[in-house]
Amino acid sequence: LDYDQARSVFLFAMQKLNLAKSFYILDGFVTDHVELCQDASQLYNKLVFFESNLARKCKMYKRRIDLLSSLCRDISEEHYVYL
Repeated sequence: LDYDQARSVFLFAMQKLNLAKSFYILDGFVTDHVELCQDASQLYNKLVFFESNLARKCKMYKRRIDLLSSLCRDISEEHYVYL
């Protein structure tokens, strides 16, 4: 209903995603790791809806960009173009 409630759900979900990413590492579980990173990006996207401060919104979008662009550098375009 508000930013504080959304943030508590966001923090819980991010904690679980980070735990899963520690098991599904990029080296060996590429598809699973990428999907977890995409889920984290979507969590930021959902949290932005509740944020009223423009500067903080921009920082959240920047985190999404950093999260996904690092994957683009780390995975092979030839083998994982569908991701």
